[in-house]
Amino acid sequence: MLVIGSGRASLTFLSHIPDRALKGVTVVDPTGLWLETWGQRHARMGTRFLRQAVTQTPFLDACGLESFIASRGDRDEDSIAPPSELEGGVRRPSFAVFSKFCASRFKARADRFGRARVLADEVTRLEIVPPEDVGDRGGGPLLRATLKSGKTLLARQVVHAGRWHAPLEPGWMLEARLNAASVPAATRDALAVLADVDVRAADVEGRDVLVVGGGEGAFTLAASAWERGAARVTLVSRDVVRRREREFPIEFYGNKGVGAFRAAAAPEIRLEKLREATGGRASVSQHAWSRLVEAEARRDGAAPRVVERREVERAEPTEDGARWRVVFAPPNAAVGSGAPGDDPSFGARDWAAGESTTEADFVWAACGDVVDASRDPALQHLLESPGGARVVGGLPVLVEPNASEKNPSKAAASPSSLGALRWPGAPLYFVGAYAALSIGPVASSPAGHAMAARAVAAAVKPHAMACRRKENPYAPGLSPEQMQGPPRVDDDARVDESGVPLVLRRVPKALRDQRLMDDRQLAARDGGELTKVELSKYQIIEEDFVIEVRMKLPEAVEKERVRVAFAEQSVEVWATGRDVAYRFFVPKLYKPVIVERCRYESKGKRISVFLHKYEDQPWRFLKG
Repeated sequence: MLVIGSGRASLTFLSHIPDRALKGVTVVDPTGLWLETWGQRHARMGTRFLRQAVTQTPFLDACGLESFIASRGDRDEDSIAPPSELEGGVRRPSFAVFSKFCASRFKARADRFGRARVLADEVTRLEIVPPEDVGDRGGGPLLRATLKSGKTLLARQVVHAGRWHAPLEPGWMLEARLNAASVPAATRDALAVLADVDVRAADVEGRDVLVVGGGEGAFTLAASAWERGAARVTLVSRDVVRRREREFPIEFYGNKGVGAFRAAAAPEIRLEKLREATGGRASVSQHAWSRLVEAEARRDGAAPRVVERREVERAEPTEDGARWRVVFAPPNAAVGSGAPGDDPSFGARDWAAGESTTEADFVWAACGDVVDASRDPALQHLLESPGGARVVGGLPVLVEPNASEKNPSKAAASPSSLGALRWPGAPLYFVGAYAALSIGPVASSPAGHAMAARAVAAAVKPHAMACRRKENPYAPGLSPEQMQGPPRVDDDARVDESGVPLVLRRVPKALRDQRLMDDRQLAARDGGELTKVELSKYQIIEEDFVIEVRMKLPEAVEKERVRVAFAEQSVEVWATGRDVAYRFFVPKLYKPVIVERCRYESKGKRISVFLHKYEDQPWRFLKG
């Protein structure tokens, strides 16, 4: 067996298989060390306490970490108690004590974990090998793994516990980098995303730090910079900062939420449920929140600032090239409205509406990251091979158990209900973020690791035994529902309450330099004359392959009265208010886009159009 990755997901899976099975396991990870990448990430940003319960460890005994903390005298620096009404009194471990606990387990169980071979390498290609090609007498195919070092490994089963991911770098930061070629290297390096920041090495003492983001990582960076002597720390969030002990609603951690998530077979619908789980907004735990708030009392004459509902418009070097000047878009009160659990007193500590620029020595963006299995080198060859494999929203679509394999008496999160979490037609299983379309939004959390590990561990042995009987347990592929996606609705024949078609007619190609849709079909709410107004102001946020174009309307418009049309190199938006139809039109975009992946969102006065690029290269302009 080959296991890709040596992080928490990998370790959780290996803890669920018998000791004797570890003898044939090879673990491949670029670091060659257990939990090294995970540990370095938290150490670099200055994490104190983890956003998980002490009962959530990669090992089978749920009370092991609690006992370890007790053996150290229940020190305050080892764990904290979150709000009991949210967590039932379960404490949270510190990053330091969790690391020491794992190290102690490796040492105490060296006889077990030492059986697995760990290679410092990287899997760059997986390919299916028929058993007869290698003289194997089994019934199912094997997988050949090509490593970055040039070596190859032949595996009967592969468990992928890693992920391809990249930080979301805002468009203003990409543009600032392009325009900063002549500034000193130290100034360029001071403009960075979370993954590239190491607060231990950053010389922040007596200097100004600006952190952009509203989640756990942003608050951790801001607090760490302040504790290391920064003269001024400002955290800017484009939304109201939400305080949540868990990243996702509690139901997704149990059978109820998993069952509701898996009720729809189409992966496109599940992808929407994943997005709805967070509402598109980050959140921060009570500890990360308090760590920054309580920092105010620890230094006389200065305090960190938290600025909500403000967005960065651009960043540019100062005249001497030593610092960054950050320009903000006007305050947008329509963004974010708070929610139960949000602290209005903290949210009220905002900049004056007229303050639109600031200068900082360090500008750090903590805007999350994107996971995309289609860009994972290990999976690209399999995606190009015949076999019905699919990736939807960057996540692989995995084989579901059929009706005969399901046990109605078992819970939704049980191994028999989840299935093997397997790639179609191959002995390739997934634990971690890539299992999200099967498990739900918690797939990348310790709770999700445990769900997936139990499911995969329950499947690998029966599958191996079936191969010995010359059967092929990997033959079942994706279901028709998984292949065809959600049922399509014929919007062309539907109308809104005013009788306006949900999809406006397209004009002839000869006229598409002036418009894409026939706006004569639009109508005022009361049937009167409709005034048409062009929207000239917009904001661009560029993240990876997606460009978000944001427009703010003078009045709130219902989502049902918004029409958007995409072409390969143009886009048009019509939003009909009571008496006015607002139009945004770009006859020629900077570069072509993938029309099938473009989409839009509408809420109140705000419309966001998401353009999907063909390549991960920044656009210097929106219009061509």
